[in-house]
Amino acid sequence: YRMAAEQSHVGAQHNLGVAYERGDGVRKDAVEAAKWYRKAAEQGDADSQSVLGSMYTFGNGVAKDMAKALTWYRRAAEQGDVQAQYNLGMVYAKGEGVPTDRIEAYKWMTLAAAQGAIEAPKVKQILIKYMSTAEVAEAQRRAGVFLPRKESQTKASDPAHN
Repeated sequence: YRMAAEQSHVGAQHNLGVAYERGDGVRKDAVEAAKWYRKAAEQGDADSQSVLGSMYTFGNGVAKDMAKALTWYRRAAEQGDVQAQYNLGMVYAKGEGVPTDRIEAYKWMTLAAAQGAIEAPKVKQILIKYMSTAEVAEAQRRAGVFLPRKESQTKASDPAHN
């Protein structure tokens, strides 16, 4: 993987991140894992963006930073990554790094649930207890018009999006 990863092969970069995260064939090293996930994430890889968001959420291999976690979750979620959609919903539900926004939380949980995220329907049931009928309708409307879109290489490599 390393040779391909060093030549900017996105899949190899992601897989090298996984190897370092798990200690599979290399010594376990969260900092090195984050480095390779970031390289793939910057090229628009949704899986790597989602994992990098989690790393920033928990301070695994990087300094804990909810603003950066939110950025990476959003980029992956907007591409249709189910785990990032669930995580983004949780960020909005808990108000971690952003103001609590039950409409956005419900929207992302609806999208994650539609893709089979097991916990998303449970979270939706909790959220709905604190939402008005109009808020639920707005969240459902937002989920209904959502269309995942892959990042272009130009946008993915733009430093302003990191």
